Amino acid sequence: MYKIEDIVNKIHCADCFEFMKEIPDNSIDSIVTDPPAGINFMGKTWDDFTDKGLFAFQDFIYQVFSEAIRVLKPGGHILVWAIPRTSHHTAMGIERAGFEIRDKIYFVFGSGFPKSLNISKAIEATEKYGKSGTKTLKQIEQDGNGEKYILNGRNNGILGEKKVWERKTYIPKGIAKQYEGWGTALKPAVEEWILARKPISEKTIAKNVLRWGTGGLNIDGCRVETNEILSAEFGQPSGSGCYNWNKEKRKVKKTGRVNTQGRFPSHLILDGSEEVEKCFPKTQSTQTKNSDNRVNKGKSMFIDGFRSPENSYNDSGSASRFFQHCPITEEDLEYNRIFYGSKASKKERNMGLEGFEEKESSPFGSSGYGNQNPPAKMPNHHPTVKPISLMRYLCRLITPKNGIVLDMFAGSGSTLIAAKQEGFKYIGIEKEEEYVKIAEARLKATPSPLL
Repeated sequence: MYKIEDIVNKIHCADCFEFMKEIPDNSIDSIVTDPPAGINFMGKTWDDFTDKGLFAFQDFIYQVFSEAIRVLKPGGHILVWAIPRTSHHTAMGIERAGFEIRDKIYFVFGSGFPKSLNISKAIEATEKYGKSGTKTLKQIEQDGNGEKYILNGRNNGILGEKKVWERKTYIPKGIAKQYEGWGTALKPAVEEWILARKPISEKTIAKNVLRWGTGGLNIDGCRVETNEILSAEFGQPSGSGCYNWNKEKRKVKKTGRVNTQGRFPSHLILDGSEEVEKCFPKTQSTQTKNSDNRVNKGKSMFIDGFRSPENSYNDSGSASRFFQHCPITEEDLEYNRIFYGSKASKKERNMGLEGFEEKESSPFGSSGYGNQNPPAKMPNHHPTVKPISLMRYLCRLITPKNGIVLDMFAGSGSTLIAAKQEGFKYIGIEKEEEYVKIAEARLKATPSPLL
């Protein structure tokens, strides 16, 4: 059995089943991890459970989290990534292992790429070649009419260059023409994070927190920033605070103390992209009147302890302001969109990886599935790199101060980087040696927080 102090703040190249057996009981404060989805994602062998059926995938999740529940402290929370297609199996495996499913957090993004089969091409390929695999669909494109176009800003994954690429225009014929525009999948635009908790060992949450430090969520540490003045939502002393005016009776109505810390965190997180913002229309809500940007510039909003009626107005803005944002900050957003579900910026992905070999991170390329971009090459070629801002938020939500975060599917280390930036200890487990080396380099390039 390992001593916990010997394995923290490291990523270990090992099989998670074997490594977790050596972690002491009740020693981990939280788990934030991105396990396989069981869909043979991008042809990766570590995600191939489909030939055995989805019940085999559920059993895999059950076995992993049966060991995870042992090492987690009573009342400790876990956040487990899942996709809508198999999230029910992920949740069932976690629940079978003994966890309490508490909620789901939905991360909405605008950068997903639809892995959809072109039914029209598939029909023509079947008629012409007897099968409709990827190579056959490519042949259909090559047999089409040719046209040249300029692909701006990208040359084999390198920004800043221009190259003329030859594109083949597919013209469906016969029965295939009837199904022109038909596919087999929607664009991925949401990921689920399953929030679960190990049952508490004490009679109450308060006693559990006093003994183990676990059992609660860091609400105030994860509030949604806002300049609006909000009424308190919980935990305020009774009989205190602000009042609303009743114009009819010229009386005031007690509403509780004003909360200036931000909106209560919800189970919806947005990536801040323009596409997502457009999904949230303008709304109005009665708020205290401040300036144009809802920041008070010195004029008191209270008269004799009561809210002034002339300082009230119907505030408006996008409904997205109600939810947490984890934005993509790089100017090369378009570049990142060639990746399926990958929302980390290029700079963030490749931090500390100078001198590393560049490999294709997307095997799609010009696959005949609608993606006309050439495969991108970069040092961090892990297919599902998560944005650090999202992972910091998730770690902060469920991890107590000075706690240990475990990620047993560490990949290229995004969860560990986030934990380090938040001031937590961390343990990473990853079986692929090339990803371990990438994660180690990224962690080394990550400065410790100024605490």
